[in-house]
Amino acid sequence: MEENKMARPTGVTVIAILSLISGLLGLCGVSPLLGISVIGAIIPTGVTQILGAIGIVVSALLVVGPILQIIFAYGAWNLRSWAWWFGIVATGISVLGVIIGIIGSGGAAVPTVVTNALLPIIIFIYLLVPDVRRAFSV
Repeated sequence: MEENKMARPTGVTVIAILSLISGLLGLCGVSPLLGISVIGAIIPTGVTQILGAIGIVVSALLVVGPILQIIFAYGAWNLRSWAWWFGIVATGISVLGVIIGIIGSGGAAVPTVVTNALLPIIIFIYLLVPDVRRAFSV
């Protein structure tokens, strides 16, 4: 039985690799906070334990984005149909986070925040291209 699956477009290969790299770097970025928080949580004083626990919770929240990027990279590389939806939702959440960052900073962090939003915006727009949707069988 022959499967009628389209070859992976070069652009999908590029965004899969970039998402994987971004996810791995994101995990590397969270690990120091997690390590320091764990050390703080085991020091037997009230304040450091509370700060350590808060740091662990924040680390757990911060690790979600990189993990989503790695899952998307896997799905995009293998042209899984769920990866298209996953990419749309994940990049949409990233762009929403950028908007919240701009509002939260009162506009002070606009250049940094907008720079961080470029890749998710590019991926979002690219995923909307009809040939790309077809490659994901969506």
